[in-house]
Amino acid sequence: MASAERFDEAVRSLPDAAWNYEVRMRTGELRTPGGLVLARLRELEIHHADLAAGYRFADVPFKAARWIIDDLVDAQRLREGVPPLRIEATDTDLTHELGTGGPTIRGTQADLLGWLTGRTVGATLSTSRPGPVPTAPYWI
Repeated sequence: MASAERFDEAVRSLPDAAWNYEVRMRTGELRTPGGLVLARLRELEIHHADLAAGYRFADVPFKAARWIIDDLVDAQRLREGVPPLRIEATDTDLTHELGTGGPTIRGTQADLLGWLTGRTVGATLSTSRPGPVPTAPYWI
């Protein structure tokens, strides 16, 4: 709670000019302060599920889960050497494609979120290629 209050105070006290600057996160992503607010949401939701205290990826609010997946994929598009991949949610209209010719991974939006963040092995997902669902490529 204290860290959330400190973050909130720091964001609210930024001068107007600061909102145009970018900072590099530890993941290498460049973010404006507005983007940092959303990155903080991503971290909170994912780590909340990490605690294994009854909060699962299925409990992440729909819009937040969608934004997190969109954000993860957008970050990968900026990196070199990302293997081709297509993801399709079976319960929403979410689809993303990185490159061409990669496998299609399908599952619920929540199950895709768990897999993309490396928190699950994708046991509930399906793949267009023979064999098990591959390990998610170095997301966060």
